[in-house]
Amino acid sequence: MNKQLKLKLHVEGTGYWTSWSGDVTGTLKFKVTEPSVGPSGTKYEGFAEGRFYLDDWNNELGMIYTDPEFMNQLQNSLTGLGFINSQDIDYSEAGMQGEDYVSMDASYDLTQQAIQLGYDIAIPDEKSKSKTKGEQWFESGNFCKSAADELVKDGRSAQQILDSMINKLEKLVATM
Repeated sequence: MNKQLKLKLHVEGTGYWTSWSGDVTGTLKFKVTEPSVGPSGTKYEGFAEGRFYLDDWNNELGMIYTDPEFMNQLQNSLTGLGFINSQDIDYSEAGMQGEDYVSMDASYDLTQQAIQLGYDIAIPDEKSKSKTKGEQWFESGNFCKSAADELVKDGRSAQQILDSMINKLEKLVATM
């Protein structure tokens, strides 16, 4: 049976989204995209979405996202566990954050080290307990309103507004 990347990390409260300070525990998991070669022969490096699933987090405290001490402790903890590429993980964008996890971007090499060290890193197939901040924003209707407001200010046509909204929608769906 594979080990879990179960960690206890400190939140300093100096990020943009929470002023709370204290310790949190959770499990680090990854969704890995393998290196590949596209139809035109273009080589694509592998990469990973990391998620630190929080054991117990009160969403009224805000998001851990951008707290420098949390990320520093995560990277140092990985170093302590024998990871060579422990610095190859950092926060992803705000819209990727979940209510029960902290979302990060990570290198393919980091995930391969985790597998070699015997860790179970796979993100469970089931959906998270909550929706990402991006999914909540989209479902609230603010997605279309903000896109339209932004483009109408610039005097763009309805087609340009629609094209921009479709582009943003495609990017959002690609992250789910």
